[in-house]
Amino acid sequence: MKKGIILSFKKFELLNYVTQNKIIILLTFVYIIGLIIGSTTLSKDNQIMINANNFLNDYLTLHNTANFFNKTINIFIRNLAFLLLYYLCGASMFGVVAVPFLLFWQGILFGASASQLYILHGIYGVAFNAIILIPPTTIFVICCLVAAKNSINFSLFIAKLSLPNAKPLILYNHFKKYCGIYLILVGLILISAFSEIILNILFLKFFNFI
Repeated sequence: MKKGIILSFKKFELLNYVTQNKIIILLTFVYIIGLIIGSTTLSKDNQIMINANNFLNDYLTLHNTANFFNKTINIFIRNLAFLLLYYLCGASMFGVVAVPFLLFWQGILFGASASQLYILHGIYGVAFNAIILIPPTTIFVICCLVAAKNSINFSLFIAKLSLPNAKPLILYNHFKKYCGIYLILVGLILISAFSEIILNILFLKFFNFI
């Protein structure tokens, strides 16, 4: 096979992948933009700073004072609240607009919190982010991206049903699949909660500066 044909084939595969996953790719960019804005505007926006401070203070208070069971419940409920918001947004026609905004705000919050750790504690703040915050947050963000994609798809499906010339479709089967995906995500955020607790048990003691 000629080199030009191979390159064209690879380009076709890439375009095909982008086409099939365009929603989740766009949502990933939305989250990244939120991260960038949150990390670069922290020192300029007092409200973002307050939100970041509250998030970090609650986080550290929980891991320094609560027992294992209470930590698990609190972290799981915190993450479940976000997941529930995605679920509710997807169950309406407004989810197409609301879901990206929610993901964008998550990016701002985490970006601001991570930036504050770096500003206050320098290299130790970077280490805290890399070792303790980022691994469980990555699992949770992946869950949110999957949830956001499915919420947008279901929201679009509901919107299509409202059109005057829409074909009669069985909503129950689609809603059952929608709920099934969220049940899987609930299990994954529980794994995220356990990973957060384990990392804090193992490494939080090395960050006495906080």
